[in-house]
Amino acid sequence: MNFLSFPIRKPRRPKRFPRGPVARLPRSIGHRYRDALLREIVDKWRDAAVSIVLDALPAIARQVAFERPGYGIRKDAWPDEISRRIDLLRTEYDRLSGQSHEIAAGIFQSVNALSHRQWYDHVKKIMELDLLSFEPWIQNESKAWIRENVSLITKLQADTVQDIDRVVTNGFRTGQRVETIRKQILGTDLEPGVFKKVETRAELIARDQTGKLWGDLNQRRQEEAGITIYIWRTSEDERVRDSHSALDGKYCSWNDPTVYSDTLEDAMAGKWKKRSSIDGYEGDPGSDFQCRCYGEAVFETLFAEGT
Repeated sequence: MNFLSFPIRKPRRPKRFPRGPVARLPRSIGHRYRDALLREIVDKWRDAAVSIVLDALPAIARQVAFERPGYGIRKDAWPDEISRRIDLLRTEYDRLSGQSHEIAAGIFQSVNALSHRQWYDHVKKIMELDLLSFEPWIQNESKAWIRENVSLITKLQADTVQDIDRVVTNGFRTGQRVETIRKQILGTDLEPGVFKKVETRAELIARDQTGKLWGDLNQRRQEEAGITIYIWRTSEDERVRDSHSALDGKYCSWNDPTVYSDTLEDAMAGKWKKRSSIDGYEGDPGSDFQCRCYGEAVFETLFAEGT
């Protein structure tokens, strides 16, 4: 539903369409997401790994010793003990990860509130128009994004348990010392360890998913308003990828992420060029991994003939 059907007064074409304010990605919210994942999920995973698995390593090492020549008959099956500990760890991780839904829901609410406020302030500035905010689609958008993020955290959890199991089992099988196995899991200044990789992935999830959500909400609100053309904007720094930089300032279509135009006139006339001709990224702003680009709404679309 086009929310411009609910204006307080009928929109009039402005005398000019000034460039909109530079959109700032919600980096502070991304940092909050990262901190929540590390504090409420990863740190607790680490503590559980220590208490359930690592503190049991000396006892398991004694069981392994019974299999060596000269120690008599084996009294315990150490692989079975490792499996038992890993099962306990997996159960505890399931309990700890129950917070992931609440964390993701809070982040969605924060990003949406910021996007909502900036969008409607932007419309009011450009169009001198107050709109009634009626967005029936936001509930499903929220459910889908939260579900995807919970799935990513669940995948990270499974990989973490698998990596701990692999390090411990391989360590005892190859005769490594208990302290060496602990270092491979917890890490040191010289050796990252399992949990350094977990922290890095959690940070990537927070940064990437926050940016994607920001881009999705920006696109959806423009499309709901009837805006089909946008200007590709980058963060304009050295981290911008070449394929994204090639599109900076170009007119693009929400209906086809493979095309662009050099001028508004060509875009309004449907004269599009293939992005592949300039090695441009084929996708929407924010959809690429850790993309910080955004689409600046072209309000002239609303006053084009036939719209």
